[in-house]
Amino acid sequence: MRQLNIPPIDTTVLFNLASSLVKATQTLTSDATNPDAAGTITLGAKTYTLVANLTAAVAASGVLTSDNTNVTAGKKVTVASQIYTFVEALTVVSGPRQYVPNEVLIGEDADTSMQNLIDAINGTIAGLGSTYSLGTVANPEMSAGTLSAHAFTVTARTTGTVGNAYAKAEDDDHLDWDGSGAVMTGGVDTVANQIKIGASAAVTLDNIKSAVNGTAGAGTTYSLGTTANEQVIATTNADTTQVFEAITGGVAGNSIASTDDATHLSFGATALAGGSATVGKYTFTDNGFVHRFITVLGDITGTGTVLIALYNSAGTLLKSLVAAQAQSSTSDTAYEVEIQAGDYVLFTASAAVSDADSIKLSVR
Repeated sequence: MRQLNIPPIDTTVLFNLASSLVKATQTLTSDATNPDAAGTITLGAKTYTLVANLTAAVAASGVLTSDNTNVTAGKKVTVASQIYTFVEALTVVSGPRQYVPNEVLIGEDADTSMQNLIDAINGTIAGLGSTYSLGTVANPEMSAGTLSAHAFTVTARTTGTVGNAYAKAEDDDHLDWDGSGAVMTGGVDTVANQIKIGASAAVTLDNIKSAVNGTAGAGTTYSLGTTANEQVIATTNADTTQVFEAITGGVAGNSIASTDDATHLSFGATALAGGSATVGKYTFTDNGFVHRFITVLGDITGTGTVLIALYNSAGTLLKSLVAAQAQSSTSDTAYEVEIQAGDYVLFTASAAVSDADSIKLSVR
């Protein structure tokens, strides 16, 4: 029968879950010897590659060569989006803006014609209207280099593989583009998530920290295109250790991968560890038989849910209830248990909620 001499328990439990949410961590340890190139480090969804030298972006290019016989009138050369036509005389201007763009004057010899084409590609002011036609503008995709040995190189103005799609063509028997393809070649993109091996193992750890956090060093200690890791940050750094911490606190951080196949470097485990939900605790000091186990919550204002669990003094779970975000109360009116001194209730949040939140525990 009910022990009427035991009054109902009605107390407010503060839990400050936002400030006490624990973030998972992981430590990368060096044996003080620099790692070999091509080793990798994975943190969450990103894999970083250790390299002796960062892969530099390269602009695509092409080489146009003359056999030193002059070109024929009407023949054309394609350079990316522009098509240039060789002519014996530039079209006469008959009125305002009545010129024909991209005409190139045939010179007294093959090299002069090639130089006039270079001027047209580059938009050289001195040749405008004399060695190439009015209305011709500098090629927007490519620039032309110096004529040497009856040849010159055109180079994409933008580095990377984008230039490998730029067209190259000619229909004159005395001109020839390098290679057999119809596009420029050799463009190379920057490779994201490369980390430069430093002068020492300690410097390499510094470079890893900079790459993970996206701080100073882009293009020198780690590659351009590398962005800050969205799941972890690099925190405490020493000569032989680098600590990483989950950006978001709680148990979710324990599933963030931390693996490597780099020599002289090692993670302690294959995932971050130590992330935990935050807990508020109320321990009973009196004995008594209760009919009802109730908690009344103010609105939970974070993104987590709260588990309300009743344990006996030995740590055995007796009953649990779950409160979702913005839930104002939760209860189990049918559960009965005899409360002993030392029994307790844990309020555990799966993610951060407001420090201002509190729970009113009601046991009647």
